[in-house]
Amino acid sequence: MAKTQPVTAQKASDQLRAKFGKSYTPDKIQLEYRGWRWLAFLPDGQIAFFADTPLAVAKLAGEKAVLERLSGRVGFSVPEVIHCNAVEGIQIRSVVPGIQLGGAGREALFAHSPQGEKLARDLGQAMAELHGALSVPECHELGLESCLPASLNLDLSAVTHDQLAKLGVAEAARQVIALMRCHQGSPEDEVFVHGDLWAGNIAVNPVTGALGGIFDFDEMGLGDRCHDLRFLPSFGAKFMNLACDAYADRAGLELSILRIQRYHALAAIEAFDKDIASQDAERLCARRDWLVDALAGV
Repeated sequence: MAKTQPVTAQKASDQLRAKFGKSYTPDKIQLEYRGWRWLAFLPDGQIAFFADTPLAVAKLAGEKAVLERLSGRVGFSVPEVIHCNAVEGIQIRSVVPGIQLGGAGREALFAHSPQGEKLARDLGQAMAELHGALSVPECHELGLESCLPASLNLDLSAVTHDQLAKLGVAEAARQVIALMRCHQGSPEDEVFVHGDLWAGNIAVNPVTGALGGIFDFDEMGLGDRCHDLRFLPSFGAKFMNLACDAYADRAGLELSILRIQRYHALAAIEAFDKDIASQDAERLCARRDWLVDALAGV
């Protein structure tokens, strides 16, 4: 979504004071534009959200409605909307407790620590709770759309095809894409999904390994439960299996590990294709390593 009305630190400061009586000087506000809205990290640890288009205003209101329903239905923390101006699309939300693990191998390192097993079980149970928290009719009522993975419609560039061949994974990539395009999902697998549940969108207690909460629901919708778990392989096989066992115990159904791994491979292919022209050699190297590892898993 294009930025049509750029938000500055001064503008954010003025609006927060006018709408909510909050006094933050511009130099204390850290602004970022993510996806379709502005985020302002406030000095008291809260986060303000600013929508700069009518569509973004509507999406922000939709997030608020979902977060409010989830807060009473799941056993983990989600952001709480503390202040809201629905007309202008401004919210202040709490931050869920814990640290972000992030990617680039940090999630795998934590998974192999003594606290890793606790997080695996907590995360598996939490995802089962999340997927069952809103019914399909309720999602329709809330205006949530189907979240079919964009990777199923990948049109890989000639450069990407050439690089896949050089890495010796071209055929594996082709097979994964073809298999997932042909996959016929079961109605019971269509659930409310977070949409982007990687290690950067969960909060963890670094001492105990307990899951503090889940946040950043801006890609939520209806989708395949296994697609929502596509980043579990990044934590390692043992972690993934523990999380899936916990999920099964909580939800009363078995997950397809193979389908999760294939979705993981699709995500790696998509990321590699997106960054193939990157001038950031370190980033491209990380994408390449992820791609090779992900395809080896299927």
